Amino acid sequence: MDQFEGENSNLEELVLPSGCRFNPTNSELVVYYLKRKIMGEPLPVHVIPTVDVYACNPERLPFSLFKHGKPHEWFFFSNRRKGKILTEGGYFDLSSSAREAVYERSTGPTGSRKTSELVGFLRRLDFYNGRPPAGTKSKWTIEEFRVNPSTVKVKNDDRSTKRKVSNLVVCKVINKEPPPKPEGWIEIPITICESGQDKESGVDKE
Repeated sequence: MDQFEGENSNLEELVLPSGCRFNPTNSELVVYYLKRKIMGEPLPVHVIPTVDVYACNPERLPFSLFKHGKPHEWFFFSNRRKGKILTEGGYFDLSSSAREAVYERSTGPTGSRKTSELVGFLRRLDFYNGRPPAGTKSKWTIEEFRVNPSTVKVKNDDRSTKRKVSNLVVCKVINKEPPPKPEGWIEIPITICESGQDKESGVDKE
C-alpha cells in the first residue's frame, strides 16, 4: 500500500456543509478525475487516494484515507488488473451486470439536440471468500472505471501517458451490507442543503 504514500500525502481536507458528500456521476468521475489524473492536469479537488485495491481483501483497504463520501462507499485510484484476481483470502469475479459504457451528455446551442460522447467504461467485480470456483460471495463490490482511449490525445512517443491510459482506473468500493443502525436510532426526513450538485467537483448536496 505504501508505494503510493507520496501521492496520498497531498490529499485535501475538505470542510463540507452538513449533508454534502463527494458523490460524482459516472461521467464526472471519468472526465474530471480519472482523465485529468492521467493527463497530469489539476483535479477539481484532491480527495481520491491512490491504492492498489486488488492487492488484498476489500475489508483491509485503508478506508480512512477517503473521508468525504457516502457511508459504505469509498473511491480510490488504482492499477487495473486483468485475468483472475486472487487475494490472500479470496478472489474477484465479474458480476452478473458486469459491463457498461459511460457517456457524457452535452447540450449545444439553444434549440440544438443533446449529444452523447462515449468517455469511459465500467466493469463490476464481486468479491468472493475462498478459492475459485467454490468461493462464497461476500458483501463487497468494486465498480471499476477506465477512460475511453480515443478521448485522450497522446503523443506517439509519450509512453508514460499511454501506460496510464491502459492501466490507471478509478474504483468505487461498495459495502452492500452496512452495519445496523445503533439502538434507538430515529431517522427524521429533513432537508439540510438545497438540492443540487457542483458539477465539476462532484460534491453532492443531499
